[in-house]
Parts: sequence; C-alpha cells; structure tokens
Amino acid sequence: MNYAVIDVGGTFTKYAVMTAEGEFLRKGKIPTETEDLDLFLKSIAGIYEEAAAKEGDIAGVALSMPGFLDVETGYAYNGGGVYCVREMNLIEALRKRIPVPVTMENDARCAALAEFWHGNLAGCRNAAAVILGTGVGGGIIVNGEILRGKHFVAGELSYFIFDDMGDELDEKKLASLAASARGLVGMVAEAKGMPEDELDGVKVFKMIEEGDETVREILWKFAGNVARIICIIQIIIDPERVVVGGGISTQPLLIEMIRKQAEKTMKLFYWSDMPVPEIEPCRFFNDSNLIGALYSHKSQLGDKS
Repeated sequence: MNYAVIDVGGTFTKYAVMTAEGEFLRKGKIPTETEDLDLFLKSIAGIYEEAAAKEGDIAGVALSMPGFLDVETGYAYNGGGVYCVREMNLIEALRKRIPVPVTMENDARCAALAEFWHGNLAGCRNAAAVILGTGVGGGIIVNGEILRGKHFVAGELSYFIFDDMGDELDEKKLASLAASARGLVGMVAEAKGMPEDELDGVKVFKMIEEGDETVREILWKFAGNVARIICIIQIIIDPERVVVGGGISTQPLLIEMIRKQAEKTMKLFYWSDMPVPEIEPCRFFNDSNLIGALYSHKSQLGDKS
C-alpha cells in the first residue's frame, strides 16, 4: 500500500511516494502556488495523478503545510505563507479533485510526529520538537498524542515574547526573529555590516570555524533564546525529551550551546531541583514533514501502527 505525501512550503512543495512503513519510493519538488487557489489545488491534485499513473494504486494523500488547521473537519483558518488558503475547507476542496482519502497536518507538528514515529522521540509519551527555520515552529506531544489546542495554535513558538513590547509589535522581541534561523542570520549580518541576503546558516557557522569571536558570541546569545523556549516547555509539560530541528540543527556546536544554556537557565531555580531538559537534534531533517504527514494520515484514519 503506497501513499502520495506532500509537504507544502512557502517557496517549494516537496512530494514523495511512500510505503505504509515510511519508506521513500520516489521524491520530487515543484514551486508552490501561493496566490491562486485554483492553481494551488490543481498542483496538489497533479501530484496525486502523477503518483497514481507511475506507481499504480495510491491509498491516500497526506498533506503537510503551514497554518492553523482543523484536521478533523478539514477547515484551514489560514495557510501561513500559502496566502490563497484562508477561511476554507481545504480537504473538501481537494476531495473534489482526488478520489482517495486526503488528510492535512500543520508542518511543525508533522516534524514532531516524524520524530515520535521513527526518530529521536520514539518511545516518549511526553515530548516536544522545536523547529528553527524562517520562524520557530513547534510540535508538542502529551500522553502520546499531538497537541493542537482549541484554536489549533498549540506549538506556534514564533509568538513567544522575550521582552515587553509596549503598545506596538517589535518582532525582534519575538521568537520569530530572536530564536529562528532567519533571525540568527539577521543578527550576524547587522553585527558585521553585511547585506543579509549575502549570508545563510552555512556561512555563519563557517565564520565561527574560522575564529570569528563576534559571531560566536551571537550564536551563544541565540542559543540562550532557544534554550529559554525549551525551558518554558519543560516547566509546562515536563517532557522526557525535546528535539531541535531545522537546517541549522545539524550543527553540533549549536546543540551543545543550547544544552549549556538550558542547564544554566534551570540552575537559576536552585532551590526547587528543576530538571534540566534532555535536548537532542532531530533525526530527520528535509524529510521530517513528509514522514510526519504520513504518520498523521494513518493516525487520522485509525492506523497507529
């Protein structure tokens, strides 16, 4: 039994044909249609049609995408950077074009579910994933179930506030910049007087490898911001483990710094014996949303194997 699994991003849509066990049979990528709803729906249906033509019987379509999504009803309150998806029943619209079961799940929750199924959260009952990308995504698992919340915003860590903003929004005081990969690149660019579009995460860590102490100090502060979020999660749900994902989480130095900053933060509560969070990198990176979307699809249809 094979599935068409689709990960919709703000720029590209990745897709794969996968077995029920999560094995990849084929992968591909197309630009994301973000402005025109009809073109967006056609692109998703086209992926299914191609999979059915090449692989034969496709049992279902599993969709990962940003936004506030009611997976039970199929209603999308918004689609994040997929601007054409807003205040609509997305699954109902797709089922008019796709003759097999279709499900959807928030992309950061998919990353958490991938780790819960086959990754570094396997065996945990209470756990969380913190995904460092353009913003800060999160997936929270409580008693073996993904937490979505009443308004489907549980785990939207980009909105974590680090300081008083007064009466106006200051994104630099939100996790969306203070603890995201985009924010790290911006901090380094500002400190070094460089155009931000000339930098990326790889170049930032290369600068540290070459002995740039200014950039290393910025990374230490950045790791502290991420650690603060993780410590709040620790206090709220007391997880067995927290994993950190996103492209920059492949850097061992970052994980080491986050661990040290988390330990430093929790030691402030010396009188209460607060546990230090157990922090690991994600096992899956570029494939995490696809793997988690498949797990969510199977779960929603009653198969949690």
